[in-house]
Amino acid sequence: MSEFSPKQDRIRALLEDRKLEALLLQRVSSFAWATCGAASYVNTATTNGEAALLMTPSGRHLVTNNIEATRLEQEERLAAQGWELRVVTWHERQDTVAELTQGLRLGADGPYPGATDLSSDLARLRAHLTPEEGMRFRALGRLCAEAMGSAARAIRPGQTEYQIAGLLAREAESRGVQAIVNLIAGGQPEVVKIPCMFQHLIAVPECNTAVDRLSFGPEACGQQNIAHRQSLPIGIGAVGAVNRTGPWGR
Repeated sequence: MSEFSPKQDRIRALLEDRKLEALLLQRVSSFAWATCGAASYVNTATTNGEAALLMTPSGRHLVTNNIEATRLEQEERLAAQGWELRVVTWHERQDTVAELTQGLRLGADGPYPGATDLSSDLARLRAHLTPEEGMRFRALGRLCAEAMGSAARAIRPGQTEYQIAGLLAREAESRGVQAIVNLIAGGQPEVVKIPCMFQHLIAVPECNTAVDRLSFGPEACGQQNIAHRQSLPIGIGAVGAVNRTGPWGR
């Protein structure tokens, strides 16, 4: 994978600049970036995943539990990428990171005991997209646009905001995109929610019924991790919006 080596070079340069010897990546976003799209999460709402990456002078280590190890090795193919699996039993506490970094100056992508917080530095590295990431970002944007377009065309008078949010979520998930932000604002022609939007900024779906005018929405923020059944692995997010004011036609 051509983007993997340049990312490793960036990491080594960062460690050298900060006079550090090892780097720990626990965040789901950092994991996806460093592995070019692999998923370390089980619960999509968590910040840190079920696996962590540790780069030391002795090698690249993947620290995880015995439940996730097989998936990460076989489905995400991380062993083939050069990560050495360090597996612990899921119910036992074993500080593998401390063992592997003993005596080393450690950096991390967030707060970690004894480590320098490099979260801001890593955010800047991730913001500098590789050509492959740029292609995936555009592909994800197209998927989000397709999902929102399909959902918008399926809306009918009388539907609730919850139902419309469900349409958007279905269209996104069916394309392999996680609808991590799903905002809908609708109402009767004489009671549109545009003033509410300006007051609260975020149009979280509600149980409002008889929707025959959509004043702002749907809006979606989607993310997609690498899936081996797809030709375009995506590890970053894109935001898109479809806005339409007026009665919905049938």
